[in-house]
Amino acid sequence: MTIGVTGKLAAETLFLAGVWWMAIKKFEVYEIQEWLWEMWRFVKQIMPLLLVGVFFAGLARALIPATWITTLAGSNTVVTNLAGVSFGVFMYFPTLVEVPIAQTFLSLGMQRGPLRFTWEWWRCSAPSPG
Repeated sequence: MTIGVTGKLAAETLFLAGVWWMAIKKFEVYEIQEWLWEMWRFVKQIMPLLLVGVFFAGLARALIPATWITTLAGSNTVVTNLAGVSFGVFMYFPTLVEVPIAQTFLSLGMQRGPLRFTWEWWRCSAPSPG
């Protein structure tokens, strides 16, 4: 395995250096400590959910026959789009878990039509990421 220096790595390094510089120059030590503590608390809260969600996406890939997905959402009709949207509404996951689940169903034969409507619903109902 080789690790190369890319533009993305350089940009991320500059971004992190900028955040670190701003934290040191603009905030008191206790504010930085509070921020780091809240960030650590959030990571501890979200990581188990992320790991479980990705695990279940992989489990669904192994347990759900591709014929079921192809039958339910394998064409781009109103009924299959309704099935995809209905599933997406009830499976309202954070974005990090949504991608592996969507990839699982696409690999099982789901057409992109239902997925498009599900993501469109999510995009309209969720706050924008930035």
